[in-house]
Amino acid sequence: MIQRIFWRHAEAAWSGKDHERRLTDRGRRQAQRSADWLHAQGVDFPVFCSEALRGRETAACYRAAPTVLAGLDPNRSPSAVVATLAALDTGDAVIVGHLPWIGAVVAGLLGDARDYLAFGYSEVLWLACEDGGNWRLEARYNG
Repeated sequence: MIQRIFWRHAEAAWSGKDHERRLTDRGRRQAQRSADWLHAQGVDFPVFCSEALRGRETAACYRAAPTVLAGLDPNRSPSAVVATLAALDTGDAVIVGHLPWIGAVVAGLLGDARDYLAFGYSEVLWLACEDGGNWRLEARYNG
């Protein structure tokens, strides 16, 4: 079984340069609550995030140091993100992501018509896949 945890970055302030947007105070609290929830579940997977500061700051709340991947940047298409994830050789992973691709990737994996594009700040969706390639939603947490 492979497990992928998709975690949307926490609330970030607006600034002129998208990649330089920092988490707000509220966002730091959101990210820490989500990280604490993951730790309470016993999750000890490697964590991957984009180059965007808000993604790196969110991932920094997790117990393992994040691996930064340009293929997870906010402006990537869902298909580019799927290709980036397919290249990971870690199996289980925590993926800190961005709208709109995070919702589209989750919906695509689940083959589900529900609208996952409405991911809340610091929301976590835990997916698992058995050998047959069918993904299922294991847990959901809205930090």
